[in-house]
Amino acid sequence: MMKDLREVDFVADIAWCFLSKGIDILRKNKESNKVVVDLYKAMFSAYVSASRAEEKENAEVIRSCRQALIRQTIECTLFIEGYARKITVEHPLSAQLLDKAVKFREGFMAMDNLFQSTITKEVEVVTLGVQVPINRLVMRGQLDHLRVFPQLGPKSTCLRGTRGQTINALMSWIAECSGGVLWVNGVSGSGKSSLMGTLRELAINASGRKRLGAFIRYDRMESPDSSKLITTIAYLLGMSDNRIGMAISLVAHGSPSLASSEKERFELLIEQPLRSVPVLADEGPLVVIIDGLDECNPSDELLAVLANGFGSRLPFMRMVIASRPLESIVWAFSHSGITPITLDTSSEATRRDIRYYIDHQLSSIFADQEARHAPDTLQRMCEALIAVEGLSKRANGSFVWAVTACRFIREFPTITRLQTLLGLEILTDCTDSIANLYKAILSLIVAEADEDKDVIRRCICTVLGAIMIPRRSEGMTAEILDDLVLVPGDPPAYLILADLGAVVQVSLDGFARFFDMSFYDFLRDRDRCGEEWYIDVEERKKVFDERLSCY
Repeated sequence: MMKDLREVDFVADIAWCFLSKGIDILRKNKESNKVVVDLYKAMFSAYVSASRAEEKENAEVIRSCRQALIRQTIECTLFIEGYARKITVEHPLSAQLLDKAVKFREGFMAMDNLFQSTITKEVEVVTLGVQVPINRLVMRGQLDHLRVFPQLGPKSTCLRGTRGQTINALMSWIAECSGGVLWVNGVSGSGKSSLMGTLRELAINASGRKRLGAFIRYDRMESPDSSKLITTIAYLLGMSDNRIGMAISLVAHGSPSLASSEKERFELLIEQPLRSVPVLADEGPLVVIIDGLDECNPSDELLAVLANGFGSRLPFMRMVIASRPLESIVWAFSHSGITPITLDTSSEATRRDIRYYIDHQLSSIFADQEARHAPDTLQRMCEALIAVEGLSKRANGSFVWAVTACRFIREFPTITRLQTLLGLEILTDCTDSIANLYKAILSLIVAEADEDKDVIRRCICTVLGAIMIPRRSEGMTAEILDDLVLVPGDPPAYLILADLGAVVQVSLDGFARFFDMSFYDFLRDRDRCGEEWYIDVEERKKVFDERLSCY
């Protein structure tokens, strides 16, 4: 009968191997407990009902139930396998295993009843470790319609022992605020993303209850579209708490157009669902973090909505936004409802943290060299040149400068690299300091190469230009660069990417990305990078598309 069922219904077909395994185990074990046999009968009956539910109404619920049935079947088969290993005449089924078998049986019986009924009700999927209501599966399916772009994780976090004052200020605001907006602003390189990454960790782990409702990071090369920000916040809030998710999914299911304006969308997808779960108000703050708002070209309408925050009717909600102080954002966030925190690159606390960071990184490099039994020449030179102090002064309050410089030394820990960085002019403008660093890094990479300097410089510009092309997919890999960007006779792309390791990272899946968008800005600013390193992205894209069409 099960074989016939398998041939007419995809659910039975998918789970047939698991059912067959369970049947074989029970057949071989003559001492099978009646509870386990009854469990198998309930499982079998649920599959019969599932196969006959094709023409039922409420198709979405039926599909979700079938998926849950498959998952529970896998868990149940694992249970039966464990049962078969443990059960003997001398060692009968323990009370704990009997209880688990009963729960599995009840779960299958509930599914059986649901398949035979057109009434939607909450049925629990029993697993070896957790219980998931069927309606939550439907909820997540509806929430998935709100998901728009791949979610970027935090770019980085603060080194432990740094940014203490600022982190304390952020956490104090979260604890004391009532439905407001906190705007963390600063120039490129001031450490906004690291602070947001640290705040995300604290919101998840700092207390006994997860306080993170949503974390969204924008990157102009990977997720530059702000038009779906509201729906993304709603999606992440729903995924963070099943109660919120159920409330939002009801709205998403009943309002397919999801409103026309940003204000209406915010009220429909966020405000109304959150207000419909009143117990949230007694459970402490829930934080929404938006990192890199300036990277997504937000509309004036969206900025106006964000500036109003969650309002007094949702006093437990917090919104933290990090961005550069672009004119449009400054204007939108200038009213009294916004709490600004400006990251001061000239403060003594910032400079102290940068010294601490550089000292920590250099000490780590020395430890690595010692572990490899390498000479301690670099360490002695750093001590002689008072390198920590010298590099800290040249960082000029920029964490990006400090991180990039230390990464550059770590990639190839030579005295030449150290002396090059210590030879840079100490400037008063943070952006100029970063530009000087990037120019020095690129120039030294060319100087260190054994190949023709002009060829290496051209290859570096070609690779960097390709990485900067607006992405249609994940981006550039070494293989794509070799096939579509570089020309025969050029060094292989993986070697060029390795040389650029201080400014370009290659992900585990092989895609090349800039560590920081300040490097992108540098390459697009002819006045700062000079003709030697200037990248015309539009021209690079045109050439790439032509090669792609001929490939």
